Amino acid sequence: SDPAPDASGDPFGGSGRTIRKMIARGDAALYSFQQLTERREDGYQVFSVSGDHVEHDRLTRESAVIGHGKLVVEDTRPGGPADAGGGAPVLGSALGSRGATRFTWTQKMHIIPQGSNLYRATMAGDLEMIHQAPSGEVSTLVTRQLDTTFEQAPVDGGDDAVGLGGAADLRTIAATGDVFFRTPTRDVDCDRFAYDVVAAIAEIHGRPGRPALIHTRGEAAPQSAVSAVWEMNTDTVRITGGAGSTGR
Repeated sequence: SDPAPDASGDPFGGSGRTIRKMIARGDAALYSFQQLTERREDGYQVFSVSGDHVEHDRLTRESAVIGHGKLVVEDTRPGGPADAGGGAPVLGSALGSRGATRFTWTQKMHIIPQGSNLYRATMAGDLEMIHQAPSGEVSTLVTRQLDTTFEQAPVDGGDDAVGLGGAADLRTIAATGDVFFRTPTRDVDCDRFAYDVVAAIAEIHGRPGRPALIHTRGEAAPQSAVSAVWEMNTDTVRITGGAGSTGR
């Protein structure tokens, strides 16, 4: 029979039972929302994981989606890492922590903790990432496999808290296999793409027999490179290996 609720109304409050693992099927979602003030327009953060089959283990802090799914990180707080550090202003091509970022996949996703507040999400199967900057400009990325790390603030509630956790700040994005990345200023076709969100620096790599192609808006032909570094705060690309051009 079901346990009787205690004085607080919790059916497990008097039994010593705790919920360790949650499994949800059929358009399921885990969701975290944090707001700076009582006024939504002052800024908020959203972190959500959804899919046909969602699992979350409170003890190991691991989460998984089997099959199709979506991960959303949205941050409308004013300012950003460059503002806080006094660095250069972030241009439209920058894939920053502010704005809304959505990841979708068709096979699976697994989140595992990497430290006290650091997590790594690995996704596979027809990956797509769409990022909308606070300015409204959109960047997109498609690939076969994608890893992202994010820092997640702990939530109040101690061991009794049930849910995905607090708001998340993206730290790194790494795409592998048939990568195509499009921003308002450039298209990049490469084998590997590694991006440091805080530093706003991307490393671009081709593979033997197939160099990376970097096509800048307004230029007739793309540049080919074995490797390159893209500094997104200044929107400049530096070829570090195998410079050249192609008629593509």
